[in-house]
Amino acid sequence: MKVVVVDDEKGIVDGLQKMIGRYIPECEIVGVAYNGMEGVKLIQERHPDIVITDIRMPQADGLDMIQMLKE
Repeated sequence: MKVVVVDDEKGIVDGLQKMIGRYIPECEIVGVAYNGMEGVKLIQERHPDIVITDIRMPQADGLDMIQMLKE
């Protein structure tokens, strides 16, 4: 399964990448983004099966990102 991680804290992104790589080998991180606007673009390009996102981020939060993708 393809996974995209969207979070504004690099430490969180790095930690999630390590945990997923180690404990869920059937999942592949296909991209990371550090705000909701980057996340929208990345998700539209990569078409992941799973998106892990933070709610509170600069430029567009996780809920705004989801709304933009729905539209």
